[in-house]
Amino acid sequence: MPGKLNSILLVDDDRTTNHFNKLLLEGMDLAESIQIAYDGQEALSLIGDGTANAKGMPSPQASLVFLDLYMPMMNGLEFLRALEKHNKDWRQEFYVVLLTSGNQAADIELAKSYKVANVLKKPLTTEKVKLVLKEAFKG
Repeated sequence: MPGKLNSILLVDDDRTTNHFNKLLLEGMDLAESIQIAYDGQEALSLIGDGTANAKGMPSPQASLVFLDLYMPMMNGLEFLRALEKHNKDWRQEFYVVLLTSGNQAADIELAKSYKVANVLKKPLTTEKVKLVLKEAFKG
């Protein structure tokens, strides 16, 4: 991985999961900033064009997105559909890693059809993050 990432975005409706994932990632010192969204719609507004977050403050484009599959309002699959519609070239701008505690094979396969960087079972661990970084930023 070439230096620190610009930003990591955690997308999960569970506040406790976001809190622990943020602590884990901060401890690994991987990114200049770590942002949190509680559903896919909020995540889309944070990603946007990289110029403003939901509060109108400057927001760096996320380099890596950890996306929960099952959320209210806009779930992970709906997020991927909207992202694909909004920006066909998103895969060149950042990596999306799907996080799930479920075993819905059809949903996971559908998510993979969007060519997410990886699909991981919760909880997020240091080893899983290192694996993602190795795969996403190889070569």
